[in-house]
Amino acid sequence: MAVNTTAGLGSLQALQSAGAANLAGKVIIGIANPLDFSQGMPPSLDPVSTDSLGERIQRAQGA
Repeated sequence: MAVNTTAGLGSLQALQSAGAANLAGKVIIGIANPLDFSQGMPPSLDPVSTDSLGERIQRAQGA
């Protein structure tokens, strides 16, 4: 099991840095929030509407 507690916008990079071999066969529990503060407050979501951070992580892990 692996727990993703990174900032949402850095989640994919952090999981890639962990290495596919280290995550192979593990359940990833994600509690990251994909909040984008680049335009100030209030933050927006990235991704929004038709995609999610969880779906992006699944695609990157080949699930």
